[in-house]
Amino acid sequence: MKRISKYLLEALGDSEDQTVIQNLEVKWNGPNELLLQVPEAYSESDTQIYMDDIFLKDMPIEQSEQALGKNFKELTDEYFEYESMDMTQGTMQKADILWDDHYDQSMNGTNMVVVRIRGLKYCVTFNQFTVEKSMSDDEDMRDLLFNLFDGIGTENKTEIELVLNKENITWDE
Repeated sequence: MKRISKYLLEALGDSEDQTVIQNLEVKWNGPNELLLQVPEAYSESDTQIYMDDIFLKDMPIEQSEQALGKNFKELTDEYFEYESMDMTQGTMQKADILWDDHYDQSMNGTNMVVVRIRGLKYCVTFNQFTVEKSMSDDEDMRDLLFNLFDGIGTENKTEIELVLNKENITWDE
């Protein structure tokens, strides 16, 4: 016969063996300022789409399906956010990341500009995230999640340097 506490835990999505976290959001800080070369005709929206298409496939989560196990199926969104994006002044501004000629070949040979992106973050959200209780016995949940996500994808280098901060891990409590 089950105890009432076990029924309550199961109803809340928890069991004695695991804890289910709802609406987990993890954000890695990118560089404070990133200089990206894009075609002069590109709008801010075009630049956002370009960044998603070019960089997301190399980000930590995309390289970590095996490490995340069944949690990978709960991934609901992956995107970049930033504080501001504006065109730099001057024609001699050196970009941190050059235009990818293979992305939109119709733009090759057109005038290129450098946009400054400030406060870039790489963000992922999960509908729910299951953590084994045995993993969380000796550490608090934020430390556990930080250690898990900080180690994900570290073997793959990306053009955008990312750093995880514990305060950038949130969920419904």
